[in-house]
Amino acid sequence: MLLYIVRHAVAEERDETRWPDDSERPLTEEGVKRFGKLLKRLSDIRFAPEVIASSPLVRCRQTAELIAKHFPSSPKIVLLDALAPN
Repeated sequence: MLLYIVRHAVAEERDETRWPDDSERPLTEEGVKRFGKLLKRLSDIRFAPEVIASSPLVRCRQTAELIAKHFPSSPKIVLLDALAPN
């Protein structure tokens, strides 16, 4: 079994007025675009996840969804509270 650890793509800056709950802070459009380029390179080396474990934070879920949508195997996403901060 191979385990890959991927940090979420570039997210919006912390801003308590826009996201009083930091767990709701989303990815930026640029972050999505740049992460898409990374996914292309990963597919070129035959990266093919079977399962994606993700923190329930919005930016992490969005990153997991980008990975799952990019690969034809449509890997299952499992949200784990244990991966959230604290």
